[in-house]
Amino acid sequence: MSHGLETRLQAIATPLVPNMEKVQIIPPPKEVDPRVLAWKGDS
Repeated sequence: MSHGLETRLQAIATPLVPNMEKVQIIPPPKEVDPRVLAWKGDS
C-alpha cells in the first residue's frame, strides 16, 4: 500500500516542487502515541 501511495504523491508533487528528489512514506516512531502524532509532526 505504501508503494502505491508514494507513486501517487510523487506524480502530484513533482510538478509542484521542482527540486524534490523523492516522496517517501515512513512509519511513525514507536515511542510516540499515535493519537498525538499529528501534533508532534506539526510542532
